[in-house]
Parts: sequence; C-alpha cells; structure tokens
Amino acid sequence: MNSGGPIEATLSVDACVANYFAQIEPFIMRHVEVYESRDRVDYFLLKRFLNTAFNNLQSLDGRLYFDHEIQDLRQTLKTAELIYHDLATKLRHSKFCFEVIFLGQQPEFIQNQSFRSYARRRMKSLQNIAESIGPVVEAHQNDDPKILEPELKETKKEYVETIHERANLSEKLRQFTHLRQLYTARYYEPFTEAFAAKAKKYQELVRRILDVRVLELDRTLWHKAAESHSIRAFFKEAQITGGYSTRVYLRYYLKALDPSKMSPEHYALEELLSYLEGLPDDIEHFAV
Repeated sequence: MNSGGPIEATLSVDACVANYFAQIEPFIMRHVEVYESRDRVDYFLLKRFLNTAFNNLQSLDGRLYFDHEIQDLRQTLKTAELIYHDLATKLRHSKFCFEVIFLGQQPEFIQNQSFRSYARRRMKSLQNIAESIGPVVEAHQNDDPKILEPELKETKKEYVETIHERANLSEKLRQFTHLRQLYTARYYEPFTEAFAAKAKKYQELVRRILDVRVLELDRTLWHKAAESHSIRAFFKEAQITGGYSTRVYLRYYLKALDPSKMSPEHYALEELLSYLEGLPDDIEHFAV
C-alpha cells in the first residue's frame, strides 16, 4: 500500500454524487411540468385516507382498480415516495451514505469487500486447523527434527504454513481498514457537504411531485367515481351530499365511526378534515 503521500480515490466526490443522482434525474425530468403548478396538497397527510377511499370505491366499482390513469398516478406516487424516503435516510445517516455512495463506487473498495468476506471465512478455517493441530506440534516442539516421524514433520509444516497464511490475511485486512480510515479522513466531510446540498434540492423537487400528483390522483379518482352508477347509488343510499370528493367522503367516514373507540389514527383523520376544509375552494375538485 502506498504511504508516500495522499491517496487519491479512483472516483472524485463530485463524480460519485453525480452518479447517484443520475439515477433519479430521469424520474424528475418526466414530471418537470409539476414545478409550474400552484395546485398542490400535503401528500403525507392525504395519502393514507385517499388509499382507504380508493379501496372502498373500487369495491363498489371494480373498474377503478383497472383504470390506467389511476394506476399510473398511484405508481408515480409510490416511486416518488421511495425516492423521497431514500434521500431522507441518507441525509439522516451520513456515515452509511458515505459508505454506500462514495466508498461503494471505488473499485478498490469493491474488490476489497469481496476479499474481506473471503479472508474472514478463510481465517476462521485456519484458526480451526491451528487449534486442532497446535497441541500436537507444541507437544513435540523440543524434539530433534532429525528423529521426527514423517507424519509429525508434515503436521508441523502445516501448522507453520497455517499461522503464516493467517498472519498475512490479517495484515491485508489491517491495510484495508487503514485505507478506509484514510479515505474517511480525507473525503467524508466534502462528500457529506456535497451530497447534502444536492439531496435537499432533489428532495424538494420530489416532494413537489408527490404533492401535485396526489392532488391529480384525488381529482381523477373522484371524477371517475362520480361517473359510476354504483358509486352514485351508494352515495344516494348513504345520504352523502355535497358532491364527490375526499373532503365529503371523509366527513361521512368520520360520522360512521364509534366515538368511544376513537384511535390515534382516527384523531389524525380529524386533523386531515380540518386541513382539507382549510384549503382554498379551487384546490380540491368537486365532481357533481
């Protein structure tokens, strides 16, 4: 291992960060028009009940489950949420992020990871061999080599080779650990700063996709629900008035709950209703 100066990583900090976000960029670009939209709602407040509403509505009219427009929006939201949470996890756990994104792209570390797995297995095997034949060798260590039986000579030779190989593997693992420490000392801080700056920007973009697309899903779902004879019949029979929307359906849903059995989840729905009722009238779509 070179110790005659700073060790340069194969890929720079900027390259590693760029490679990671290059995987997200195509998804962002497919939804670039959402950044011009002013209509948005809080995805994380709405998503759970909207999913409940969807399940209940599609049980009344199964065509909603197979509707391509609805399914495309649901898949977009699922992908966006995965990206959002992945970024959040990496921002919270910077050491893990450095390990996965920076070290994980360095060829020298990829190779060493494979070697380390092999070395640990091999060292364990060598330790078992040494423990097995060590007592025999120690019992004859003071014997004259000229009078040792051939079998004992082979055992002693095997023991020496075992100890030597184990020591070599241990030294290589030590060098790998030292290399990791050198890379961490030199690259951890600049990488963390560069990644965090870009991750926060992308997280804001993905959050906007979530907030805009969930509103589109809400509007699309209720527009199609309003066109369904079976759903319209259910609303009429249940005396649900005020149009077709998450807000209207949530009011009905909450009234049907047993107040004596209200759970934290139900209190969260009360908060959601308050949030929806506080939205501008032109945000939530009311199908008629």
